[in-house]
Amino acid sequence: MLGFDRSFRLTPATIAICYFVLSSTWILFSDRLAVTLIDDPSRVAWVQTAKGWFFVAVSALLLYVLVSRSQRELEQSNERLDAVVQQTSVLHRVLRHNLRNTCNVIRGTTERLQSGDDVDDAELLAIVADETDSLVELSEKTSQLRTLVLDERDHTAEIDLVSVVEASVDEARETTPGVEFRTELPRHASVEVHPRFALVVDELLENSLEHNAHDELRIDVSVRTVDGATVLEVVDTGGGLPEIEQDVLELNVERPMLHSEGLGLWIVRTIVTASGGEFRMVDNDPRGTVARVSVP
Repeated sequence: MLGFDRSFRLTPATIAICYFVLSSTWILFSDRLAVTLIDDPSRVAWVQTAKGWFFVAVSALLLYVLVSRSQRELEQSNERLDAVVQQTSVLHRVLRHNLRNTCNVIRGTTERLQSGDDVDDAELLAIVADETDSLVELSEKTSQLRTLVLDERDHTAEIDLVSVVEASVDEARETTPGVEFRTELPRHASVEVHPRFALVVDELLENSLEHNAHDELRIDVSVRTVDGATVLEVVDTGGGLPEIEQDVLELNVERPMLHSEGLGLWIVRTIVTASGGEFRMVDNDPRGTVARVSVP
Protein backbone atom coordinates (compact mmCIF):
# COMPACT_ATOMS: atom_id res chain seq x y z
CA MET A 1 0.00 0.00 0.00
CA LEU A 2 1.17 3.49 -0.73
CA GLY A 3 2.29 5.76 2.03
CA PHE A 4 0.93 9.10 0.90
CA ASP A 5 -2.33 10.86 0.20
CA ARG A 6 -3.12 10.54 -3.49
CA SER A 7 -5.31 13.65 -3.35
CA PHE A 8 -2.10 15.72 -3.38
CA ARG A 9 0.20 15.04 -6.33
CA LEU A 10 3.54 16.69 -6.97
CA THR A 11 3.44 18.03 -10.51
CA PRO A 12 6.20 20.29 -11.92
CA ALA A 13 3.89 23.28 -11.39
CA THR A 14 3.30 22.27 -7.75
CA ILE A 15 7.04 21.99 -7.12
CA ALA A 16 7.68 25.39 -8.74
CA ILE A 17 4.94 27.08 -6.70
CA CYS A 18 6.18 25.52 -3.44
CA TYR A 19 9.72 26.67 -4.18
CA PHE A 20 8.62 30.19 -5.12
CA VAL A 21 6.47 30.65 -2.00
CA LEU A 22 9.07 29.30 0.42
CA SER A 23 12.01 31.15 -1.14
CA SER A 24 10.12 34.46 -1.33
CA THR A 25 9.01 34.13 2.29
CA TRP A 26 12.56 33.32 3.41
CA ILE A 27 14.16 36.24 1.56
CA LEU A 28 11.57 38.77 2.74
CA PHE A 29 11.57 37.90 6.43
CA SER A 30 15.25 36.98 6.80
CA ASP A 31 16.37 40.30 5.28
CA ARG A 32 14.06 42.28 7.54
CA LEU A 33 15.16 40.28 10.57
CA ALA A 34 18.86 40.81 9.82
CA VAL A 35 18.48 44.57 9.39
CA THR A 36 16.35 44.88 12.53
CA LEU A 37 18.59 42.87 14.86
CA ILE A 38 22.07 43.88 13.61
CA ASP A 39 23.28 47.49 13.69
CA ASP A 40 26.82 46.97 12.36
CA PRO A 41 26.75 47.14 8.50
CA SER A 42 29.82 44.86 8.23
CA ARG A 43 28.13 42.20 10.31
CA VAL A 44 24.95 42.59 8.24
CA ALA A 45 26.97 41.82 5.09
CA TRP A 46 28.50 38.73 6.74
CA VAL A 47 25.08 37.55 7.91
CA GLN A 48 23.64 38.11 4.42
CA THR A 49 26.40 35.95 2.91
CA ALA A 50 25.89 33.17 5.46
CA LYS A 51 22.14 33.41 4.96
CA GLY A 52 22.60 33.08 1.21
CA TRP A 53 24.66 29.91 1.54
CA PHE A 54 22.16 28.51 4.03
CA PHE A 55 19.35 29.28 1.59
CA VAL A 56 21.18 27.47 -1.22
CA ALA A 57 21.67 24.37 0.96
CA VAL A 58 18.07 24.32 2.17
CA SER A 59 16.78 24.91 -1.38
CA ALA A 60 18.83 22.02 -2.72
CA LEU A 61 17.51 19.75 0.04
CA LEU A 62 13.93 20.90 -0.56
CA LEU A 63 14.16 20.31 -4.31
CA TYR A 64 15.67 16.88 -3.70
CA VAL A 65 12.81 15.90 -1.39
CA LEU A 66 10.12 17.22 -3.74
CA VAL A 67 11.60 15.65 -6.87
CA SER A 68 12.22 12.33 -5.07
CA ARG A 69 8.64 12.18 -3.90
CA SER A 70 7.39 13.08 -7.37
CA GLN A 71 9.53 10.29 -8.82
CA ARG A 72 8.14 7.79 -6.31
CA GLU A 73 4.61 8.82 -7.24
CA LEU A 74 5.45 8.31 -10.91
CA GLU A 75 6.93 4.86 -10.26
CA GLN A 76 3.91 3.84 -8.20
CA SER A 77 1.56 5.15 -10.89
CA ASN A 78 3.43 3.03 -13.43
CA GLU A 79 3.08 -0.01 -11.17
CA ARG A 80 -0.66 0.57 -10.90
CA LEU A 81 -0.87 0.99 -14.67
CA ASP A 82 1.00 -2.28 -15.21
CA ALA A 83 -1.42 -4.03 -12.84
CA VAL A 84 -4.41 -2.58 -14.69
CA VAL A 85 -2.99 -3.67 -18.06
CA GLN A 86 -2.34 -7.18 -16.76
CA GLN A 87 -5.77 -7.55 -15.20
CA THR A 88 -7.41 -6.12 -18.32
CA SER A 89 -5.63 -8.79 -20.35
CA VAL A 90 -6.92 -11.43 -17.94
CA LEU A 91 -10.47 -10.13 -18.18
CA HIS A 92 -10.33 -10.08 -21.96
CA ARG A 93 -9.00 -13.63 -22.28
CA VAL A 94 -11.28 -15.13 -19.65
CA LEU A 95 -14.36 -13.43 -21.04
CA ARG A 96 -13.56 -14.39 -24.63
CA HIS A 97 -12.79 -18.00 -23.69
CA ASN A 98 -15.67 -18.59 -21.28
CA LEU A 99 -18.26 -16.70 -23.31
CA ARG A 100 -17.37 -18.65 -26.45
CA ASN A 101 -17.49 -22.00 -24.66
CA THR A 102 -20.73 -21.26 -22.82
CA CYS A 103 -22.46 -19.90 -25.91
CA ASN A 104 -21.38 -22.96 -27.90
CA VAL A 105 -22.88 -25.24 -25.24
CA ILE A 106 -26.15 -23.27 -25.17
CA ARG A 107 -26.34 -23.20 -28.96
CA GLY A 108 -25.67 -26.93 -29.28
CA THR A 109 -28.24 -27.72 -26.61
CA THR A 110 -30.95 -25.58 -28.18
CA GLU A 111 -30.28 -27.16 -31.58
CA ARG A 112 -30.85 -30.58 -30.03
CA LEU A 113 -34.10 -29.32 -28.53
CA GLN A 114 -35.23 -28.00 -31.92
CA SER A 115 -34.20 -31.12 -33.82
CA GLY A 116 -37.26 -33.06 -32.73
CA ASP A 117 -35.15 -36.09 -31.85
CA ASP A 118 -36.02 -38.29 -28.93
CA VAL A 119 -34.21 -36.32 -26.23
CA ASP A 120 -34.81 -35.56 -22.59
CA ASP A 121 -36.09 -31.98 -22.76
CA ALA A 122 -35.84 -31.46 -19.01
CA GLU A 123 -32.19 -32.54 -18.97
CA LEU A 124 -31.29 -30.26 -21.88
CA LEU A 125 -33.13 -27.32 -20.34
CA ALA A 126 -31.23 -27.91 -17.10
CA ILE A 127 -27.97 -27.67 -19.08
CA VAL A 128 -29.07 -24.34 -20.57
CA ALA A 129 -30.04 -23.07 -17.11
CA ASP A 130 -26.67 -24.11 -15.64
CA GLU A 131 -24.74 -22.42 -18.44
CA THR A 132 -26.84 -19.28 -18.06
CA ASP A 133 -26.10 -19.22 -14.34
CA SER A 134 -22.38 -19.53 -15.08
CA LEU A 135 -22.62 -16.51 -17.38
CA VAL A 136 -24.30 -14.49 -14.64
CA GLU A 137 -21.61 -15.55 -12.16
CA LEU A 138 -18.89 -14.67 -14.67
CA SER A 139 -20.42 -11.23 -15.16
CA GLU A 140 -20.57 -10.60 -11.41
CA LYS A 141 -16.97 -11.65 -10.80
CA THR A 142 -15.76 -9.66 -13.78
CA SER A 143 -17.45 -6.59 -12.34
CA GLN A 144 -15.86 -7.26 -8.94
CA LEU A 145 -12.38 -7.62 -10.41
CA ARG A 146 -12.81 -4.52 -12.56
CA THR A 147 -13.86 -2.51 -9.50
CA LEU A 148 -10.88 -3.77 -7.51
CA VAL A 149 -8.38 -3.01 -10.27
CA LEU A 150 -9.66 0.47 -11.10
CA ASP A 151 -10.07 1.56 -7.48
CA GLU A 152 -7.12 3.93 -6.91
CA ARG A 153 -7.98 4.69 -3.30
CA ASP A 154 -5.24 3.69 -0.89
CA HIS A 155 -7.16 2.55 2.14
CA THR A 156 -7.39 -0.41 4.46
CA ALA A 157 -9.74 -1.44 7.21
CA GLU A 158 -9.16 -3.28 10.46
CA ILE A 159 -11.21 -6.46 10.63
CA ASP A 160 -11.46 -9.49 12.88
CA LEU A 161 -10.46 -12.27 10.50
CA VAL A 162 -11.91 -14.90 12.82
CA SER A 163 -15.39 -13.36 12.60
CA VAL A 164 -15.11 -13.15 8.81
CA VAL A 165 -14.08 -16.80 8.53
CA GLU A 166 -16.84 -17.97 10.87
CA ALA A 167 -19.48 -16.11 8.84
CA SER A 168 -18.23 -17.52 5.53
CA VAL A 169 -17.99 -21.08 6.83
CA ASP A 170 -21.47 -20.91 8.39
CA GLU A 171 -22.92 -19.80 5.05
CA ALA A 172 -21.06 -22.55 3.18
CA ARG A 173 -22.36 -25.16 5.64
CA GLU A 174 -25.94 -24.09 4.95
CA THR A 175 -25.59 -24.23 1.16
CA THR A 176 -23.54 -27.45 0.98
CA PRO A 177 -24.75 -29.77 3.76
CA GLY A 178 -22.91 -32.79 2.32
CA VAL A 179 -19.48 -31.26 2.93
CA GLU A 180 -17.63 -31.51 6.24
CA PHE A 181 -16.19 -28.19 7.43
CA ARG A 182 -13.69 -27.98 10.26
CA THR A 183 -12.18 -24.83 11.72
CA GLU A 184 -9.15 -24.12 13.88
CA LEU A 185 -9.43 -20.52 14.98
CA PRO A 186 -8.15 -18.30 17.79
CA ARG A 187 -10.56 -16.07 19.69
CA HIS A 188 -9.60 -12.99 17.67
CA ALA A 189 -7.27 -12.07 14.83
CA SER A 190 -7.24 -8.36 14.00
CA VAL A 191 -5.67 -7.50 10.64
CA GLU A 192 -5.35 -4.31 8.58
CA VAL A 193 -6.43 -5.35 5.09
CA HIS A 194 -8.39 -4.34 2.01
CA PRO A 195 -12.00 -3.48 2.95
CA ARG A 196 -13.31 -6.31 0.75
CA PHE A 197 -11.07 -8.98 2.27
CA ALA A 198 -14.12 -11.10 3.13
CA LEU A 199 -14.26 -11.96 -0.58
CA VAL A 200 -10.94 -13.79 -0.16
CA VAL A 201 -12.46 -16.29 2.27
CA ASP A 202 -15.63 -16.68 0.19
CA GLU A 203 -13.72 -17.29 -3.04
CA LEU A 204 -11.32 -19.80 -1.50
CA LEU A 205 -14.21 -21.81 -0.06
CA GLU A 206 -16.07 -21.61 -3.35
CA ASN A 207 -12.96 -22.74 -5.22
CA SER A 208 -12.71 -25.88 -3.08
CA LEU A 209 -16.39 -26.63 -3.58
CA GLU A 210 -16.37 -25.98 -7.34
CA HIS A 211 -13.45 -28.23 -8.24
CA ASN A 212 -14.41 -31.23 -6.14
CA ALA A 213 -17.29 -33.64 -5.72
CA HIS A 214 -19.06 -32.99 -2.43
CA ASP A 215 -19.20 -36.64 -1.38
CA GLU A 216 -16.69 -37.21 1.42
CA LEU A 217 -15.16 -33.78 0.81
CA ARG A 218 -13.68 -32.12 3.89
CA ILE A 219 -12.56 -28.50 4.09
CA ASP A 220 -10.37 -27.32 6.97
CA VAL A 221 -10.06 -23.60 7.62
CA SER A 222 -7.48 -22.24 10.05
CA VAL A 223 -6.11 -18.89 11.18
CA ARG A 224 -2.82 -18.62 13.03
CA THR A 225 0.14 -16.32 13.57
CA VAL A 226 3.49 -17.20 11.96
CA ASP A 227 6.56 -14.96 12.36
CA GLY A 228 4.43 -11.92 13.07
CA ALA A 229 2.11 -12.48 10.09
CA THR A 230 -1.49 -13.70 10.16
CA VAL A 231 -1.90 -16.82 8.03
CA LEU A 232 -5.24 -18.05 6.67
CA GLU A 233 -5.32 -21.57 5.26
CA VAL A 234 -8.12 -23.34 3.42
CA VAL A 235 -7.30 -27.03 2.97
CA ASP A 236 -9.53 -29.47 1.09
CA THR A 237 -9.37 -33.22 0.47
CA GLY A 238 -10.57 -33.03 -3.12
CA GLY A 239 -8.85 -33.87 -6.36
CA GLY A 240 -6.56 -30.85 -6.28
CA LEU A 241 -6.51 -27.60 -8.19
CA PRO A 242 -6.67 -28.10 -11.97
CA GLU A 243 -3.21 -27.78 -13.52
CA ILE A 244 -4.34 -24.94 -15.74
CA GLU A 245 -5.32 -22.90 -12.67
CA GLN A 246 -1.95 -23.57 -11.04
CA ASP A 247 -0.14 -22.43 -14.18
CA VAL A 248 -2.14 -19.21 -14.34
CA LEU A 249 -1.28 -18.35 -10.73
CA GLU A 250 2.40 -19.25 -11.07
CA LEU A 251 2.92 -17.46 -14.39
CA ASN A 252 1.08 -14.39 -13.07
CA VAL A 253 -0.34 -13.66 -16.51
CA GLU A 254 -2.34 -15.65 -19.05
CA ARG A 255 -0.80 -16.84 -22.28
CA PRO A 256 -2.86 -17.02 -25.48
CA MET A 257 -3.47 -20.77 -25.02
CA LEU A 258 -3.84 -20.66 -21.24
CA HIS A 259 -7.18 -19.72 -19.76
CA SER A 260 -8.44 -19.55 -16.19
CA GLU A 261 -11.85 -21.15 -15.95
CA GLY A 262 -12.93 -18.59 -13.38
CA LEU A 263 -11.97 -15.29 -11.91
CA GLY A 264 -12.24 -16.21 -8.24
CA LEU A 265 -8.53 -16.82 -7.70
CA TRP A 266 -7.65 -13.63 -9.56
CA ILE A 267 -9.93 -11.72 -7.22
CA VAL A 268 -8.21 -13.38 -4.24
CA ARG A 269 -4.75 -12.47 -5.48
CA THR A 270 -5.75 -8.88 -6.26
CA ILE A 271 -7.22 -8.28 -2.79
CA VAL A 272 -4.34 -10.01 -0.98
CA THR A 273 -1.77 -8.00 -2.95
CA ALA A 274 -3.62 -4.77 -2.16
CA SER A 275 -3.48 -5.80 1.51
CA GLY A 276 0.30 -6.15 1.35
CA GLY A 277 0.10 -9.92 1.70
CA GLU A 278 1.03 -13.08 -0.19
CA PHE A 279 -1.11 -15.80 -1.76
CA ARG A 280 -0.04 -19.33 -2.65
CA MET A 281 -1.71 -22.59 -3.57
CA VAL A 282 0.06 -25.93 -3.15
CA ASP A 283 -0.87 -29.60 -3.25
CA ASN A 284 -2.16 -31.17 -0.06
CA ASP A 285 -0.75 -34.48 1.17
CA PRO A 286 -2.05 -37.05 0.32
CA ARG A 287 -4.60 -35.29 -1.89
CA GLY A 288 -6.36 -31.99 -2.27
CA THR A 289 -5.25 -28.38 -2.24
CA VAL A 290 -3.86 -25.95 0.32
CA ALA A 291 -4.67 -22.27 -0.23
CA ARG A 292 -2.47 -20.10 1.99
CA VAL A 293 -2.91 -16.36 2.52
CA SER A 294 -0.45 -14.40 4.65
CA VAL A 295 -1.01 -10.77 5.66
CA PRO A 296 1.09 -8.56 7.96
